[in-house]
Amino acid sequence: NEIFSIHQDREGYFWLGTTNGLARYDGYQLNTFRTDYKKQDLLTDNGITAINDNSLYVWIGTRKGINLYNKQTCQITPLPDARISDKVIDAIVVDKDENVWFSASGKVYKCDFTAHIIKEYEVGNHQEGYIGNIYIDKEKQLWTLGSRGVFRYEPETDSFFRYPPLGNGHTAYTLFQDKSGNYWIGTWGEGLWQFFPHAQKGGHY
Repeated sequence: NEIFSIHQDREGYFWLGTTNGLARYDGYQLNTFRTDYKKQDLLTDNGITAINDNSLYVWIGTRKGINLYNKQTCQITPLPDARISDKVIDAIVVDKDENVWFSASGKVYKCDFTAHIIKEYEVGNHQEGYIGNIYIDKEKQLWTLGSRGVFRYEPETDSFFRYPPLGNGHTAYTLFQDKSGNYWIGTWGEGLWQFFPHAQKGGHY
């Protein structure tokens, strides 16, 4: 009964990530995917933290790495990279080029559409906490947020630009761009803020 992730994939299936397994609703019935004595090693962990999909896979973030649901074979396999096998996955997004971005242990990873990690990014000071959210806005700009603050990915330099601190600390939790193009940041303990990413010399919040 504890659900932290909800995602509808490109084929229309409705995925639910729970603290005790993964469920898929097809409009008629609910199918459950869980590692137990009947199906050992089906998932690397039953605690599901994030879900997204591209053309090949449904990407399933867990408390121990990423699992890939193959849309053609309906098989689930772990992401074949030892760097993230024991890490909690905080967020997963798919960009316009089918690359998949995810965050784990304060780092951001970029994968190609076939599930191979292209690059690992150290975002901010690694001693300052975690990157809990990745967001792609209407202009296809990629952002990361978390206890380290607000960052914008810059393709020209293949790096992340850090914005000034928000409020009394790095409390940014979630980002949303409305239909008028305004940005809003939800925080952990400091309410709702409007965000002006193009402001000059401060005044961003």
